[in-house]
Amino acid sequence: MKRKLYLLNAVMALAVSGIMAGCDDPIKPEEPKEEPKFVIEESSISDVSHEGATLMVGYYVQNPAEGASIVFDTDGIDWVGEVSASMDGMITIEILPNESEEPRTGEIVVSYVYVFNDEEKSQQQSILISQQGAPYVVPFAIAIDEKGITHESVMATVEPSDIEMTYIVMSVEKEVFDIQIGSEDVLFTQILNQYVSVAAGEGVSLEEFFENHDILKTGKSDVMITGLIPETGYYLFAVGISPSGMQLSDFVFVEFVTLEEPVIETGFEFEVNLEGTSGSIKVTPSDEELYFYSDVIACNVFDETIMYWDDYARELIGQSLDTYMNAGYTIEEAIDRICYKGTSYVEFWFLTPLSDYYVYAFAVSLDGEVISDVFTDVFTTGEES
Repeated sequence: MKRKLYLLNAVMALAVSGIMAGCDDPIKPEEPKEEPKFVIEESSISDVSHEGATLMVGYYVQNPAEGASIVFDTDGIDWVGEVSASMDGMITIEILPNESEEPRTGEIVVSYVYVFNDEEKSQQQSILISQQGAPYVVPFAIAIDEKGITHESVMATVEPSDIEMTYIVMSVEKEVFDIQIGSEDVLFTQILNQYVSVAAGEGVSLEEFFENHDILKTGKSDVMITGLIPETGYYLFAVGISPSGMQLSDFVFVEFVTLEEPVIETGFEFEVNLEGTSGSIKVTPSDEELYFYSDVIACNVFDETIMYWDDYARELIGQSLDTYMNAGYTIEEAIDRICYKGTSYVEFWFLTPLSDYYVYAFAVSLDGEVISDVFTDVFTTGEES
């Protein structure tokens, strides 16, 4: 109580002295200044679009200092563009597009720099920004024409998402990939090694090999793959590859199954004319307009080592076509030389004496496909003449 009274008497004494001094106003002491307080209204922004955005973040300053400034630190965040602060309490942040599939996060440090009591100070706050990764873009759209699937070929349209990228289109048996190969990396390595090996065999670089054979594709392509096995599951696939052999994209696979091998209704009659181990066989097809292949083979050879007529017929035609086409013939020209047409005579000489032989015949299309069952008969040679 004594302290309070003292303070009161002191105040009264000052008041009296003021009156005694006349009309002059007393000098009021300056009120102490309060230090600024810098506040950002949003410290975390997530799920910013991968396409980029302009963000607006509010802020305010209590007791703002004269001549203060706002400074931004974006070091190490190269995907943040221009950052600025307006006088009306708004921070503007430009976020650049994210072309990667990986999301990214960065922290912007915002500093309010000012002078207080003749001392430079700063207050810092952070804005944590998270941006989404770009959505995965399938590198190829592959459309298989259902009408373009045959027993030995497939037609498809391939369109890459990047029209400038070079790529290849191939097929692989589904069972071979799923069981034996097992991964895209192994498949790409096998393909590349095959190309490198063939290029080396031709004495050229891989780039020259690709260019010489027009293997790499760009843009939208219509493709046809032949030489497939009937009634077999396949993957048709595309993958980006550079002229130097670098993989440029993921694989895209589309599954399909080849059709059953077509069999036309036809037949063959065989008339054997034999003299010892030589002779001829008159072969009469039921359709005189069909091309057909015919020959003889020892029964023991076929029964012990081959056993399947359909496979044997396809292999015979395939090998014969390769020989002629490598010599510059077209498929039609090769068929005309390999096969018979209409009633024909198959001649043979010096077979094994007293041995059983098959004579066989099957129809072949002008595109080199076996299109009928294999018809057979058996004859026995005589003694050596």
